[in-house]
Amino acid sequence: AWMFQAAPDKASSDILMAGFEQSFEGRSLANLPVSLLEQIRAAGGGSLKLKARLGDPAAIATAIETVVNTNAPAQQRQSLISVLGQISAPAAIEPLLGILGSTADKSIKQASLNALQGFETGDIATKTLAAYLKFSQETQVVAQSLLASRSDWTVQLLQQVQEKKIPVDSIRQEAILTMLLHDNEEIKSQVVELFGEISPATSEQLQARIKELVSVIAEASGNPYDGKRLFLQHCGKCHQLFTDGGKIGPSLTTYKRDDLQAMLLNVVNPSITIREGFENYALFTLDGRTLTGFIDDQDSRVVVLRGTDGQRTVVNRSNIDEMQVIQRSLMPEG
Repeated sequence: AWMFQAAPDKASSDILMAGFEQSFEGRSLANLPVSLLEQIRAAGGGSLKLKARLGDPAAIATAIETVVNTNAPAQQRQSLISVLGQISAPAAIEPLLGILGSTADKSIKQASLNALQGFETGDIATKTLAAYLKFSQETQVVAQSLLASRSDWTVQLLQQVQEKKIPVDSIRQEAILTMLLHDNEEIKSQVVELFGEISPATSEQLQARIKELVSVIAEASGNPYDGKRLFLQHCGKCHQLFTDGGKIGPSLTTYKRDDLQAMLLNVVNPSITIREGFENYALFTLDGRTLTGFIDDQDSRVVVLRGTDGQRTVVNRSNIDEMQVIQRSLMPEG
């Protein structure tokens, strides 16, 4: 606040504002000192995104107009959608739900689904499920994360699976594990009925699987072109190898890939060694959400979770009821 006040001209003030916005990217602005807020407003309030995050009604209205404008840059729309979810602006609920059925851009749909986690309205699950089958496979995964985050929404999702409106084998393991974290015996019973017991394989089963894979690999030499395609289709969704793949799990570029036994052990039994920084967390909020993912960032005020769907969720520490490590990898066994 003192630095803003001491800035000799607008150019200096703009440098301070740019630095402030960069440092608070993806973080909550709750509990900022009043003196700082006053100086930010006096300096012009910053970008539309910052003004919206500070609760300016006109900025929030403009942000909503921008996110539904298909001619606006996709990156700007995604960024503003994230802000509207973080500040839980009630006026954004209907526009975000409208995006699910009207927007072709899957990244915008995914950002909207992630932002809708911050609201408790019952319509969210109903309208998400109505549009679900039209989503791409990647967008369906984000929708599953949304629906599994609240117990009443989970009940609606399971009902659709029970009625065979949604294929049972399309529900990802991460969503199933999140559903089981709800303190609801009816949900747990229905999950077991639909998906079977979600329990780790025995060491004998895992050893038998490794032995089986060793014999398959020994049958012929590999084809690196087919291998790369399969890597990107499966492993590459979470892991990066050189310049290809995602950044959800650890990078495999420096991994000792010529040690077949060690590699197979970690592929078949991914929970045997969970690299530091990639522990899976369960986070329970005071507003009724159950979230799982890796800690992407945190400070004294917020925790930022990154799910295997690639979405980042910012949660104020003041809204966290409990947070605990899950001693199990999100990577499927076998």
